[in-house]
Amino acid sequence: MQTVRWKISLKIRLSLFERGSRRMFRDLLKEQQPIVYQILLNSLKSNQLAHAYLFSGQRGSKMKEAAILLAQTLVCPNREDFACEKCDVCRRIKEGTYVDLIVINGKDRTIKKEEILDLQHQFIQTGLEMYSKKIYIIEHADRATPEALNSLLKFLEEPSGEDTTAILISENTDRLLPTIISRCQVLTFASLSAKLCESEAIANGVSPMHAYIVSQFIKDVDVVLSLAESEAYQIAYDLFTGFIDEAKPHLYHGLVYLQKEGTLTKASKEKDKESDEPKNKKKTPEKDPKELFSLFLDIAQVFFKDASQGKTVGDTWWNHHIASTRYQSIAPSAMRVFSEGKDKIWRNVNLSLLLDQMIIELAKR
Repeated sequence: MQTVRWKISLKIRLSLFERGSRRMFRDLLKEQQPIVYQILLNSLKSNQLAHAYLFSGQRGSKMKEAAILLAQTLVCPNREDFACEKCDVCRRIKEGTYVDLIVINGKDRTIKKEEILDLQHQFIQTGLEMYSKKIYIIEHADRATPEALNSLLKFLEEPSGEDTTAILISENTDRLLPTIISRCQVLTFASLSAKLCESEAIANGVSPMHAYIVSQFIKDVDVVLSLAESEAYQIAYDLFTGFIDEAKPHLYHGLVYLQKEGTLTKASKEKDKESDEPKNKKKTPEKDPKELFSLFLDIAQVFFKDASQGKTVGDTWWNHHIASTRYQSIAPSAMRVFSEGKDKIWRNVNLSLLLDQMIIELAKR
C-alpha cells in the first residue's frame, strides 16, 4: 500500500513540475482569468495603472500568482505588455529576494498593526533597487486586526510616493473596510469549475472520493492535487470520519471523540512522540493545529452541504451518513456554525474552546 501511495505521489509531483515548467503565468492568466488579464493589459498599454489593487476571489484562483506577475511587470526591463518572467529581476521577485517588494501574509495568523506601521516606515526609506518602484502585497488582507486595517487605510490615503503600488489579496472582501475597498481598483477573479478540478485530480491518481471533497473547497487543479495527497488533509479527513461515526447517536459523543483524539490532541501527541525519539533522529515537522482544524471544517462543510441537498457520491460510507435524517436535519445549522468557526480560527482564539462552542451550539438544534 505504501509503495502504491509513493507512486501516486511521485506522479502528482511530476505533473505539478510539468505544469509549472512548460507555460508562462501570463498565458495561464489569459486562459483562466480572461477578464482580469484584459483589464490589466489595457491599463498597461494606456499607462494608467492604479496605485492600489484589490484582488478578490476564492482560494485557488491564482490571485497571488497574478500579484507577482503584476509586480514583475512594473519593474521588468524586458517587458512588452507583461513581464518576461525570465530575467534576473523577475526571478528575484518570484523568489522573494527583490528588496523593494514587501509581502505580508495573513494565511496562518492575524496581521497586526505593527506590521503595517513597519511597512510604512520601510517605504519612506530610499529604494535599494535600481528601479524607483516600490511594491507591497498583502495576502489575506481580511485577516488584519481592526487597528491594522485603520493603519492600512491611512497608508492608502497617504502613500509614500507616486512610485508605490499596493496589491491586496482577499477571499473575504466583506471583512475589509468599505473605505479601503473604495481606494483600490477591485479585480474579481473567477473560480474554476469544481468538476474540472475533480476530473484532473482523478486523472492524476487521486482517489475519486478525496478528489471530490477537496475540489469542493479548492478551485485550483495544482492545489487539489497536492492537498489531497498531503498528510495534513489525511489527518483531518480521519478526524472528520471518526467524528461523524461517533456523533450519530448524539453530537456530544462526537465532541468527546474530538477532544480526546482530535485536532489539538493529535498535534500535541505528535509533538510528545518527537520528544521521546533519539536526538539524532530526523524529526517529522509537527502539524499546525489551526491548519488541521481548518481542513476539518472544510470537509465538514462539504459533507453537510451534501446532506442538506441529499446528494450522493461514489463512496458508501459518505452516502450512508448523508442519508441519515439526523445529519440532514442539522445540516443548515451545521453549515452556518462551521462557517462561523472557520472565520474565527485565525483570530487567536482558543481552539479547544471554539470546538466546544460549535458542538454545543449544534447540539441545541
